Amino acid sequence: MIAFARLPRARFRLVVIASALVLLGSISTAAGAQVKGAERAQSCLDTISTSAFVRVPVYLEAKAADSSGQALLPSVDTLAVHVAAMIRSSLSESTTSLPEGEMLVQWRQVGGSVRIQLHRDGRFTLWTPPERGDTLLEPSRLLLKRSIAALSDAGTKVRWPADLPGDSTAFDLGYRWPDVALDGTTRPFLVRAAAIPVFSMAMPRGKEVAMLRPPHLTYPPEERASGVEGAIFLEFVVDSAGRVVNSTIKDHWPTDRPRLSGWSGARYQSFVNAAKLGLSYARFEPATLGGCPVKQLAEQPFTFTLQR
Repeated sequence: MIAFARLPRARFRLVVIASALVLLGSISTAAGAQVKGAERAQSCLDTISTSAFVRVPVYLEAKAADSSGQALLPSVDTLAVHVAAMIRSSLSESTTSLPEGEMLVQWRQVGGSVRIQLHRDGRFTLWTPPERGDTLLEPSRLLLKRSIAALSDAGTKVRWPADLPGDSTAFDLGYRWPDVALDGTTRPFLVRAAAIPVFSMAMPRGKEVAMLRPPHLTYPPEERASGVEGAIFLEFVVDSAGRVVNSTIKDHWPTDRPRLSGWSGARYQSFVNAAKLGLSYARFEPATLGGCPVKQLAEQPFTFTLQR
């Protein structure tokens, strides 16, 4: 018997997916319907009442792209402090209060991250993968890019401990903020203690997705016959109609643990495939922002156990 991981209860993160607001048309009827749906969502978001907004702090948070960078996070956190300070100074001369970000970006433009390549000699360079290139979030990413470039041009260095192996490693520096519930309170959210407040932003009240019909799971026959049990964690997008976007389903593996391989890896993938198939049958009540249905990034654990 194998148990892959002990996982928490399902949780859903209220994140507006930028591509939900800008879709390209095609000659197919289905694609045309998607575009019209996106246009309706766009129109609805444009008409949200000011009473639906609550001001919240927006943070910068650094994350290691893989397990090799965990030991360097304190050094990257120091860089994040400088980046946040530069952005704040472009918004306000005050050093005691958090400036309002609306001077530079709109609420729907806040989000995304940039990837920083850190080198042993202390240099750091920017690298943005193609899949992060959605244009809606580019204004807030541009704030990060400009600040990081200015710090690099000024000769700022990031400390790399002499006893730490390797020549370079990657980090993601991105924005985080608490979601606002329908009653105007902010929902608790997980953020590293080293997250840096950068500005405030008025964000609309929202509602997370709610499951209406659970996934239809089938235990993989080979794993059942072998007595193998497992637990996996899937990440996926629920669209504004409450359906899972199958192309977005992917398993979430801890960055500080090597992936399973060989026999165990094959068993793990079998459970992933079964959960993906079962998830396609699920239905959700869509998430909302300011009363408008929106796409939402969701995470959910799936546990396969045999009756004793």
